[in-house]
Amino acid sequence: MFTARTGLGALLCFGAALFPAAPAGAQAKPAESQPSAQDCLACHGDRDLKRDPPVPGRSESLFADEAVLKGSVHARLECVACHRTAT
Repeated sequence: MFTARTGLGALLCFGAALFPAAPAGAQAKPAESQPSAQDCLACHGDRDLKRDPPVPGRSESLFADEAVLKGSVHARLECVACHRTAT
C-alpha cells in the first residue's frame, strides 16, 4: 500500500543517495582537542602574567594558583568548561 508517508520516506532515501552530505572520499574533520588545565597553567601559573593591554575594571593579573584551584570546587573541572572562548 502506497501512502504519503511511505512516499516521503522513499523520496528522502532517494535524495540522500543522490546528494550525500559530504563529497565521496571526504574525511570527517577530527574534533579539535580542548586544552587541559595543565595546558592552561603552563602560562597562567606564571605570577608575572598580565593582561595586555589592561582592561578597566578587570584584574591586570592573569595568574591562576594551581594549589588554590586544586583545593576549590573547580578541582574537577577543566578550565575550558567555563572559559570556552579562551582558546
